[in-house]
Amino acid sequence: MLKYALLGFLNYNPATGYELKQFIDVSTTNFWHAKQSQIYTTLKKMEEENLVSSRFEPQEGRPNRRVFTISQTGKTELKTWLEQ
Repeated sequence: MLKYALLGFLNYNPATGYELKQFIDVSTTNFWHAKQSQIYTTLKKMEEENLVSSRFEPQEGRPNRRVFTISQTGKTELKTWLEQ
């Protein structure tokens, strides 16, 4: 379920794992939640499955941001899941 929630959020805009956690906390926390560690583990698996890609954005005085983007394969999988 987490995979599809993340794909759904990323279908709107690229985001970092932290931003995705914030989206979940604001939108689904009353009935379903995810820990930050679960989100990063799931994003890693999703990248291995070519459902998402990531890039690093440099930040001044802070660690680089890792931004995730849904791939065409991810969009297809999300659409298939939504149609079921």
